[in-house]
Amino acid sequence: MYCISPNPIRFLCLVRWASQGPYSCHVIRKVCGRTRFLVSDPGRVETLTLEVAYHGGLIGVILVAWFYTRKAGLDWWSVVDLYIPAIPLGYTFGRLGNFINGELFGRVTTSSIGMYFPMDPAGQLRHPSQLYEAFFEGVFLFAVLWSIRKFKIPKGAMLALYLIGYGTVRFFIEYFRQPDDHIGFVFLSFSMGQILCSLMIAAGVFLYFYLQRREKA
Repeated sequence: MYCISPNPIRFLCLVRWASQGPYSCHVIRKVCGRTRFLVSDPGRVETLTLEVAYHGGLIGVILVAWFYTRKAGLDWWSVVDLYIPAIPLGYTFGRLGNFINGELFGRVTTSSIGMYFPMDPAGQLRHPSQLYEAFFEGVFLFAVLWSIRKFKIPKGAMLALYLIGYGTVRFFIEYFRQPDDHIGFVFLSFSMGQILCSLMIAAGVFLYFYLQRREKA
């Protein structure tokens, strides 16, 4: 089904190259996400911490993986069809790590599912949004993509379906996540994450129809 060599060395090289993507793009996130913060208080530039946002990291991974597949003489669309279904499982462990560290907690809630997080300066009950993400962005999305791969879809469509799937799940989970303090709500009651997820969904839909039309041509 996939025109890719099973050579494990190539696989490890692809993983190594792709892993550099998030770190190469965190600078873009810093500039775009913290410009308002720096302008309002330049003296606090030393308080900025090194963090890798998902959306910036995604762009980096795609660019670096695409460059490597061209360099290695592999078929890009076959590569994404092969590897993408398993990617969500990585989020499961990543978000569980966030939960264990008590970071990236959710919004304040009065629900019985609410939890106290030591790193919360307000000390209020909050949604354990890390667990929501671990399940829906990880296990649930993995199950969906792993099932879809058995159906006849355009070559390379796994990337489009991943963008649509993750964007949709993350968009709704954002209603339970605490927005970044330095960004807050960007448009009406929508967070930056929801705006970026909307762009992801639109890009995924466009890509799917492009691949479908390309295959029929």
